Amino acid sequence: MSRFLFAVSLLMATASVGALPAQDNTAAPAVFVDVPLALKPLAQPSFAHGVEFDGKDTAGCIAAVGSPRTGHFPCGVPVRAEALAAPPHAYRVTVDTDGDGDLEDEKPYELTPDGSFDLELRRTQGSQVRQLAYRLSYTRQEEREGRRGGEWMHISPLYRLEGRLRLGDEDALVGVLDVDADGDFDSGDMLRGTAIGIDVDGDGRIWGANEFFGAGRIIAFAGRHLVAAADALLDDGGKVRFQETTLAIPKVGEAVPPFALRLLDGSELTTAGMRGRRCVIDLWASWCAPCVAGIPKMQALAAECAKGDPDLLAVYCSTDRSARLPEALAVVEKLALPKGHVAATGRAEQEPMWQMLGSMPEVRMMIPAYVVIDAGGIVRYAGRNLDEVKTALTAAAARDGAAKQAR
Repeated sequence: MSRFLFAVSLLMATASVGALPAQDNTAAPAVFVDVPLALKPLAQPSFAHGVEFDGKDTAGCIAAVGSPRTGHFPCGVPVRAEALAAPPHAYRVTVDTDGDGDLEDEKPYELTPDGSFDLELRRTQGSQVRQLAYRLSYTRQEEREGRRGGEWMHISPLYRLEGRLRLGDEDALVGVLDVDADGDFDSGDMLRGTAIGIDVDGDGRIWGANEFFGAGRIIAFAGRHLVAAADALLDDGGKVRFQETTLAIPKVGEAVPPFALRLLDGSELTTAGMRGRRCVIDLWASWCAPCVAGIPKMQALAAECAKGDPDLLAVYCSTDRSARLPEALAVVEKLALPKGHVAATGRAEQEPMWQMLGSMPEVRMMIPAYVVIDAGGIVRYAGRNLDEVKTALTAAAARDGAAKQAR
């Protein structure tokens, strides 16, 4: 039972030499901005992870009286839950806080439904030795008509790393979350969710979707654009590194920045080559069930719209990482997607095209997502709703038709 947002990979977007200067992000020496970090406590948790217990629940309960169950936190720390005869639905919970693997020398806690307690765990990450605070909570839900009953325990970090991002006259609070709650600040956090928070609006807090960033998402700050890679957390979490980029964040209603997509048949789709054609880009991944289920719907929608718009181009862009490209190609074969309409390389958050599209506020590095570009190269839609995609395509066709007649 975890709550987090995924950072995902996208497609190949290579620039032809001299043809697409906006995509040439390597022409100048890389400019890095390092932010030193220090551990800070949190009064309230930002997210929770489910505690996994061995075996199966008994009649919807974590454990039965006389039959304790052991489990572990995401960081591997052992925990034991013993059901009490009284009060009802209460547990005696024991956690290996000293890391010696022995639960018998630990202080037990009593948990009743909707209760919680805070604890500290000593964790070592390379050269960093940290005393980390967590909150263990217990929820019970009675089975009712239309609602499943059960019991759950969750562990939540009560800490984050903090620093200050300083560029020119701008100064902002930076917070880094241990997204997987394993006690380490590393690439696992960057790839699993929106690990970095920046007080972009300067209100003194990090709040809202537009102030949390995952690997590859472009950060607009102090008139510059920055990107944090998957390996941005350095020195065992002692600092976070941002790289300055010339890439732009596309906006609905404005021209899409120059790009090129290498398709599976070896051809290349460029912004210049798209002129005069409407295009919808379907961003998906083989591991994302809603994405794969949505591809046939997009195929049907594209076929329907193409009846009155024969120049409509639908491009299906796999967001799988390189290790999952075989699974992505299997989806392509199963759904009979034409290779001249599919892009897939597994470059993940390092891909400039994904950094641009994924950084749009309507996308925020999450899939499934769709982007509609009209015949004039203007972004007309970015989002997740296929009905809205159809509306955007219909409106774009009408707008383009009117403009053509006016000429």
